[in-house]
Amino acid sequence: MIFRTKKYLALLLLIPLWGGLSRIKAQQVIQSPQIHCLAVDGMGGVTLTWTPPPYMDNSFLNYQLYSSTNYTSGPYNAVSPDVTNPSATSYYANTTLANSGKVFYYIETDTGQYTPILDTFSTIYLTVTHLQGVVELTWNAIHHPLLPSSSIWYKIYRLSRYNNTWFLIDSLSSQSARVEYFDTIQYCDTVSLRYRVEIADTTGCTSISNISDTVIMQEVWSPPQAIMDTVSVNPNGWVDISWSKSQKGNVKYYIIYELLNNVWTPIDTITGINNTSVSLLFAKVGNADSASLSFVVALKDSCPNINPGALSAPQRTLFLKQTPDRCAQTDVLSWNSYENLAGSTGGYGIGGYHVYVSINGGNYNLIATTGRGTTSYTDSNLNTPQTRCYYVQVFDSIHHDTTASSNIVCYTVATALKPDYDYLNDATVVQNSSEIEVDAYIDTLASNIYLSGAGYYALQRSADSVGGFKTITTIPAPHHFTNHVSFLDNTANPNRQSYRYQVITQDSCYHNLDTTNLGQTMYLTAVGNSDGINTLTWNEYQDWYGGPQYYAIYRSVDGITYNVLTTIAPNAGTFTYTYPDNIKNVTQGQGTFYYYIMAAENSSNPYSLIDTSYSNIARAYQDPTVYIPDAFNPKGINKIFIPVGVFIDVTGYDLVIINRWGEVLFESNMPDVGWDGTFKGKLVEEGVYVYLLTYTSSKGEYFQRKGTVTLLR
Repeated sequence: MIFRTKKYLALLLLIPLWGGLSRIKAQQVIQSPQIHCLAVDGMGGVTLTWTPPPYMDNSFLNYQLYSSTNYTSGPYNAVSPDVTNPSATSYYANTTLANSGKVFYYIETDTGQYTPILDTFSTIYLTVTHLQGVVELTWNAIHHPLLPSSSIWYKIYRLSRYNNTWFLIDSLSSQSARVEYFDTIQYCDTVSLRYRVEIADTTGCTSISNISDTVIMQEVWSPPQAIMDTVSVNPNGWVDISWSKSQKGNVKYYIIYELLNNVWTPIDTITGINNTSVSLLFAKVGNADSASLSFVVALKDSCPNINPGALSAPQRTLFLKQTPDRCAQTDVLSWNSYENLAGSTGGYGIGGYHVYVSINGGNYNLIATTGRGTTSYTDSNLNTPQTRCYYVQVFDSIHHDTTASSNIVCYTVATALKPDYDYLNDATVVQNSSEIEVDAYIDTLASNIYLSGAGYYALQRSADSVGGFKTITTIPAPHHFTNHVSFLDNTANPNRQSYRYQVITQDSCYHNLDTTNLGQTMYLTAVGNSDGINTLTWNEYQDWYGGPQYYAIYRSVDGITYNVLTTIAPNAGTFTYTYPDNIKNVTQGQGTFYYYIMAAENSSNPYSLIDTSYSNIARAYQDPTVYIPDAFNPKGINKIFIPVGVFIDVTGYDLVIINRWGEVLFESNMPDVGWDGTFKGKLVEEGVYVYLLTYTSSKGEYFQRKGTVTLLR
């Protein structure tokens, strides 16, 4: 380490004081940064990269950088300006010295006093010499030993004189004490070769040497440009590359390059002018199943010279992708456009693309051919469970047997599992409403979308007997194990007609999987006849497997309480779905009779279910029957004049008694309240009086009767 008298004089003076302080209280000290990389650019300038100290406080003033061209004797001069940002990790030293020799650097942290530096680092200085076709490269390490974060490889690059791009020619272990490399080079003309050496660091930076060059004078000849034929992906995923045989007899080698990280990198050498193809596996190339890979071929002559500037026109493998859509039952295949087929510039040598498919591991068959400019195809109507594998093949417009194939992609067409059973339990009118409830018994597994693919249940309704089903509502399949789904239809009018229902099981794409049996609601009508018979008529409930076991008829007078009138077991072929209700013995009420029918399922269905279905509520009306006496005796047996009747609507009742002078003696709005023959608390005289009776029926019909009654005393 160089002793810098001027800087450390202050430190020496402070040593006694510092020692005293350290005995009083331990104090953490800001360290100097750790240099990791020194990168020389083409002008000889140097970019220093470091990691800041692990500890920092308010005493930080700046980083001071020092450099020298002599490690041991210096002098080390400050690199201006100082770096005042404590978080800084790099600095560019604007100099030209690194092109002519090693430049040494160290960094100190200034906190009012200088902290000890970690170490001194050197730029990599590369020298190149040439003797009889062998170029010798020698260089120095940036530090002895290298930091633990340094790469284990020195990378050696040579600049192509043809396209001015850097080619990685080799790597040398940095663990070796030897920092030299011999590049055996023979060109067929006079060339100036330029080299550089790099070593990376795990912190993300790279140390780069100066650029050194040399001149080689040789026999004048250069290999011509190679012509690639095809680059294809074979079924194993390997890449098959073929090219045209060179017309120059002294070509001895073919060099295969792959575009890696935007650099054409040699990956294989094929010996022999007649060997014009190679199959490369993943160990040498990228994964052709996940991306399109680019390749070129170069020729190497007997010098042996390689002309990297005369690379073939590049070709990329066909990379086939797929976008399956289970709901649309399609698989969209797409691929990149092939370039420079059989050496033709651009896509002009392309005749088109063949699309092949293999089903369930069978032979590949042609399913489509697209034009030169079309790089996609949609395989449709994929509704059969099977595995379909595809590849695409480009073919030459003239020589159709010149082809190149893509990678293989496969798609397993899956359809939802059809339920083992779906059964419509019942379609029933919700009592005292205009809604219809439909219940279905479903396959427990089919109701779980994660097991079978059943995604929805659709309720369909028909208002006629021949078809015409329309979807009323659709509900998602429950995502738990259940054997039951229910619907409520509030758009129907069950008080006017019967409806037929069915439930459709659908997959997550709304494709129908299964349909239940039909469920037909019962529509009931009731007619009140003048002979005291209410006639009920309804339709059969359908379609339980065993049919209804019986129909129960319920009746209510004036809608107060429903009671079972009777139960009827339907007899096939003889039952007419009518019932006459004799109400002659009913002497109470206002003449409105309410009915509904309950159908009970036969227990013979295969699911051991016994359900019920209810009809709408129907009403039958009976006209009032009224008897009016023509005389009464307030002091005799018939003390009250009162009309006697049944099925009278009390809301429309009115009885008025008038004397012969037109004076109203009595009026009542209650059917059970009659006239006792008094007026203003006194019994009227014996004689004839006029009555006027007004009443309505339960269905709102208006009646009026007028007559006389004789009061006896």
